[in-house]
Amino acid sequence: MWVGKGERCGAAARLIDERVPAAGRAPFRKILFVEQDYPDNYVDSTFLSDLQRNVNVHPASLPTLLCQTLPITQHLASTFIFIGTFIRLHRGSLDPPRLLSLCALLIVLGWTWSRLVGGTSTVAPIIPLLTLYLLSPALKTLTRATTSDSIWALSGTLFAVNLFLGDYRSIPSADAPRAPAKLPSTLSLTAAISASTVLASRLASNLAVFSLLLFSTLWFGPFPLLRSALPAKPTIALTIALSVGAVYSLAGVGGGAAKIAAIMLVGTSVVAPLGRGWLMIRYKDRVRGPWDQAVPSVGAPGG
Repeated sequence: MWVGKGERCGAAARLIDERVPAAGRAPFRKILFVEQDYPDNYVDSTFLSDLQRNVNVHPASLPTLLCQTLPITQHLASTFIFIGTFIRLHRGSLDPPRLLSLCALLIVLGWTWSRLVGGTSTVAPIIPLLTLYLLSPALKTLTRATTSDSIWALSGTLFAVNLFLGDYRSIPSADAPRAPAKLPSTLSLTAAISASTVLASRLASNLAVFSLLLFSTLWFGPFPLLRSALPAKPTIALTIALSVGAVYSLAGVGGGAAKIAAIMLVGTSVVAPLGRGWLMIRYKDRVRGPWDQAVPSVGAPGG
């Protein structure tokens, strides 16, 4: 039914009159179990005066958010460094003996750091080197019947699994060294070693295969455990060094690989924490007040 303008104004006036307590009526009380001389939709002047928003919500500071991304940035940069190492081995711009020398240096540094923080068993029996060297000829022919495009796709998928399933709980917060973390995710480590194996099968010599597999075992095995034991300031320095090393290792690859790596590293370490902090401040809304919260009773008799 059509309602005229005068009728609408009259209804609005009656609603306002109902919401203003008349003289002689008892004051309105915010309770439901007592019948009062007010309509059900009555709202007095104190409506939501006791409402509290985000009382116990304390947005994390920017340094805290940045520290939380350090393990992710390190893992991503380490993956880029390994990919750059493989590309240089594949193209012949990196000699296998030089990579073996780097592996020996990593073993010495890892053993020394492990002794300092009290984790003597972390690096000691890394892998049986002789067995790995004897398996290198067989691993070299592992993917002979597979096309290179399939190998690149498979290794990329395995590295993605390694990144997504990585253990990023070791957030630096103290100034003293900590004991190395326990063995990381088995699936993440297996994915990284599997990707390294299929990539090593595309190399030209047995020595190159052996050096890349040894490097991958050190790089994705003990190294993440030892870097998780670093305090905050050395962790920041190591993250910067790994990020610079990742961009440098992909600089001569071509195809914009170095730019893509730089964008991903900056996005992970800087843009993502800033975005998270802004979203938390902008959209976080926790409402509190002096009222009893309704607790649903599921499955109760008579409910």
